[in-house]
Amino acid sequence: MNDIFFAVEGITKVYPGVVALDDVSIAFNKGEVHALIGENGAGKSTLIKVVSGALEADAGTIYLDKRRYSHLTSLQAKQLGLEVIYQEFNLVESLSAAENIFLGEKYGRWFNHKIIEEKARELFGQFHVDIDPTAEVETLSPAKRQIIEICKAVAKDVRLLIMDEPSAPLSTNEVEILFDIVAKLKQKGVTIVYISHRMDEVFRVSDRVTVLRDGRYINTGLTKDTTRDMLVSLMVGRDFKETHPPHNGKVGELALEACHVYGNGDEDISFWVRKGEILGLAGLVESGRTEFANVLFGAVPKESGDIRVNGVPVKIRNPKDAIAMGIGLIPEDRKKLGCLQEQSILFNISIQNIRQVCNFFQISKKKDTSLAEIYEKN
Repeated sequence: MNDIFFAVEGITKVYPGVVALDDVSIAFNKGEVHALIGENGAGKSTLIKVVSGALEADAGTIYLDKRRYSHLTSLQAKQLGLEVIYQEFNLVESLSAAENIFLGEKYGRWFNHKIIEEKARELFGQFHVDIDPTAEVETLSPAKRQIIEICKAVAKDVRLLIMDEPSAPLSTNEVEILFDIVAKLKQKGVTIVYISHRMDEVFRVSDRVTVLRDGRYINTGLTKDTTRDMLVSLMVGRDFKETHPPHNGKVGELALEACHVYGNGDEDISFWVRKGEILGLAGLVESGRTEFANVLFGAVPKESGDIRVNGVPVKIRNPKDAIAMGIGLIPEDRKKLGCLQEQSILFNISIQNIRQVCNFFQISKKKDTSLAEIYEKN
C-alpha cells in the first residue's frame, strides 16, 4: 500500500504569538485508514482546516491525487472528493435528516423531497441505523446527528474522508456501525484520516498512525508495530509510566444524595457522593444519564423522590436554585446549551455570577474583569 493519494509538505500556520503548525509533512496512502493523534493543541484541527480549505496556510504544499496545490478552497476540496466530518456538527437544524444529507442536490428539475427521503432511508438501512429521514435535525440526539454527518459524507463521491473524533457521541452499538462504515469505505479505495483520542479505536481501525505534538510532526509508523505506551510517550514527549496518578484527596461527609428519584423518563434513581469524591454515572447513549443530570440541575422538574445537599432535603425547582446550592452542570451539548457563543468569554463567566459583578443595576467592569482573572489563574 505505497500508492500515495494525499500528502502535505512543509505546512506552517502562525497566529499572533502561536505557531499552530510548524513545517508539518505527512503522506497518506490510497485506501488506508491513517490515524492522526496528539494532545489538545497539537495542531490536528488546524491541519484539517488547512487541507479542507477553511484556512490558508502561511507556507507549504498540498498534494491530492498527484496534483500540487499551494492551497485549496472549500469548493475545490469538495470537487476533488475531499469530505470532512468535524467534531462540531455542520448541519442545518431546521431541515430534515434527508435534506441535510442531500443539500444542494436536485434529483430532477426541482428539489424532490420524495426521492431524497427514499435515498436517505436506503442509506440508513445500508448502515443499520433507525433514523426517520423526515425528522428535523434539531429534534435528534447528538448520536443521531453524528450518523447523519457520516451519511452526508458517504452520499457524496468521497475519495478522501477526514473524521474528527467521529465516535465521541456514539453508543457502543453505534461505534460498531461506524467501524463497519470505515471498513466498507476502505474496501472501495477511500483514504480515511481518522482523528481520535481513544487508543483502542486507533488500534482497531487504523493501518498507520501519525503523532503530532505542539504543532510539529513527530512520527509515523505502522499501527501493528506500535504500542499504547509508545504512542502516549510520543504525544507527551516523555516516558509515561502512570496512566492515573495516585489519588491523595480526602473523602469527607455526604455532599449530594438522590433517594428514589423519578423524573424526565428516569425511574427510582438512588445514589450518594461524598465531598472530595468522584462518582461515575455511566450508561449507553439515551440510557437516561443526561436526563437525570438535568433533573439534578433543575432544568427538568423531578416527579417524586428526595434530593439532599449536605444531608439536608432541598427543593430544586430550576437551575437558579441548583447554582445557589453549589451545583453546576456541564451539559452534553456544550455548544448549544453550555455557553452564549455570540458573547465574550468574560460575559459567559459573569452571567453565572451576575450579582457578584454588579453595582446596583449595572455591571462593574472592574469586578467583571477581576472575577475572570480568578478563573484564569485557577
